[in-house]
Amino acid sequence: MITAFVDFAELQADVIAEHPEVAEGADDWTIVTALRAYATAHVDYVFGVDSPRYVDQGGQAVEARFTDFDADGGGVVCGGTADAFAVLARAWGYPAWNLGIGDYSEGGFSHVQTLVQIEVDGVPVITLHDPSTNLSYTDAAGLPIDYLDLLGELAGRDTNEIGLLEDRVDSDNLAADSETADIAALAESSWTVVPDAYTIRAVDGGWVVRSPRTLARFEEVIGPWYGPFLVGHGLPEAAIWLELFPQAIYGEGGDELLARAQEVIRGSARIGFEVGEGFQVGDEGGTVNQRYLDAGYAVLSWYYGGIAVVTVDEGQALQVAYVDGVGGDEEGIFELQSGTSGAVSARVASTDGGEVHVVVKDAAYQVIHEEDVASGALFSWSDADARIWRVIVEAEGGDILVDDFAYGSMAAPPEPEDTGGPEDTAGSVDTGRGADTAEAAGTPDEDGGAADPGSGACGCASVRPAPVGWIFAALPFLGWRRRQR
Repeated sequence: MITAFVDFAELQADVIAEHPEVAEGADDWTIVTALRAYATAHVDYVFGVDSPRYVDQGGQAVEARFTDFDADGGGVVCGGTADAFAVLARAWGYPAWNLGIGDYSEGGFSHVQTLVQIEVDGVPVITLHDPSTNLSYTDAAGLPIDYLDLLGELAGRDTNEIGLLEDRVDSDNLAADSETADIAALAESSWTVVPDAYTIRAVDGGWVVRSPRTLARFEEVIGPWYGPFLVGHGLPEAAIWLELFPQAIYGEGGDELLARAQEVIRGSARIGFEVGEGFQVGDEGGTVNQRYLDAGYAVLSWYYGGIAVVTVDEGQALQVAYVDGVGGDEEGIFELQSGTSGAVSARVASTDGGEVHVVVKDAAYQVIHEEDVASGALFSWSDADARIWRVIVEAEGGDILVDDFAYGSMAAPPEPEDTGGPEDTAGSVDTGRGADTAEAAGTPDEDGGAADPGSGACGCASVRPAPVGWIFAALPFLGWRRRQR
């Protein structure tokens, strides 16, 4: 083991000694995934940014970074790990960026990964890696998947074409004796340590805990912090869905790449915005929609050829996902804002007078209820334990007409009043906007308000206390976890 890297040639030689597959003639994917594995094995973690062993390596040369890690001179968290890998990849000649994802609001959860551009058969491909958990994202066949293509699959709520290249290597976690009186308890409470696969070595002023860092452990321990955020956006509680929330990309051309990423996911990941930002919610005249609001429902009103949408949840107006085919197709698809529990109702009709088929799906797009409804009748269904995400309304013949659509937490909805037909919008909620609601008002800001990940800023290291009694189960939703080795 080289203990001090005077220049990059020595560091390069050490990488090749550990990963001979990167020798001359190797393809870009082989080289970059080996560099990721090397970074994971050599980057020292700490148990939080407030640790006395935490270091800020921002601006350091790649040789100095890995020399410090080799000497247990200090540790970082996800941001510093992603940055160390990015700097190593750049030193090898590959464009690389740090990617910040997750909830960047106060008290929210965030994580930092690495994007590296390679060539596959002469075509540039931007690949996504997480050196903190030693994995790279692939397509279902185990081949490199472009970052924007990966986002496109997730935006379409399809993970079948996404896989993982995942390795298990030991990494050091550093702790100072001032941090704890019980290093084993501290280690076993952390996602960076696998409880049945670690060793502890005492050093002056603290300990070195050596263990793999895995995605499964990340999901097990960190899930209670990011899970509610994902459920709040109608998504399954699996870490892959955090990719739908890119908040910052650091590196040359990062702002442009972030704009491209956000364009891909626009409309698929929605965040709440305050009532009053262009919305007038209901009125004081006791209309049907106001009665729904008073009853704790979100309210949406459709009319033939157009749409006006607003949802209300604890003082926030929330964008409803998208509506396809209303007034011009034989199918209407309504994606609700979020894992809403309880009940859903709507007055549904087909222009040919035939029956209307209504399907309700949960956050994983599994059918939880369906029935046929007479044209013009009120459809209503409730289940206190259900989390509703998508409602599909279909007709065999004519176009779909929908009005008085509502969902919420009540066991049974209030009976809607007759609004006078699809073109009569009296009593509806005035959104103050036109018919186009597919653009999500909550698309994250380009800078995300994030700290430079090179400084080690990472929500996973400074998360808020877990809710009492909240138990997280790591579930392989939708078959997305396809390990390649």
